[in-house]
Amino acid sequence: MKDRKGQGIIIEVLAFAMSMMLAIIVFYVMLSTGGVTEQKAEESISYELGELKKRSAISATMNDHIWRIDSVDKGKYAEWPAYKVISHYLSTPGDTMHIYDEEIDMDEAEEDLLNYLEHKMNKYWQEGPNNVDYQLDAVYAEASSRPENLSVGTYEPTGEGGRISYPLSLTDGREAEIGLWTSNTQSIQTVGGADQS
Repeated sequence: MKDRKGQGIIIEVLAFAMSMMLAIIVFYVMLSTGGVTEQKAEESISYELGELKKRSAISATMNDHIWRIDSVDKGKYAEWPAYKVISHYLSTPGDTMHIYDEEIDMDEAEEDLLNYLEHKMNKYWQEGPNNVDYQLDAVYAEASSRPENLSVGTYEPTGEGGRISYPLSLTDGREAEIGLWTSNTQSIQTVGGADQS
């Protein structure tokens, strides 16, 4: 039987060449559709990327650790991510919450959480070339005087427009909500570098 070492490489090269030809054909078809389609797509992409930035900001903030800010010791919240600490905070009535053997004053926990959320949101929305007002809330609708809902930011939203929200399961089985509003949903750069805001 003859040795067929080179046949696999030849097939791979031919498959690559065919996929490149297909990509070029699709590219020319896209170019031939004209400017109106391009404008609609650009607006849609800008909006979706603005919403994506909000979702990413919430996700990254909730999955990070509160000890990222200087005022919180690394082991204080037992290496729990922020969403778990917020869930535990909103689920705990009274003046203290317990994380394993550690007892944490609710006022201290509230201050740590507010400082952490403000720090993270400022990094996403206030630093760099875009200065976008925001409002982030961690809300349990049936919250009484304790624990208090968490709210950071200076933006005063009008209605539900431009709002992204996620459910947050509390440790006692109830649900709270994390909501983020921004004054501008298109705070991204276009391919050409012009700001969409």
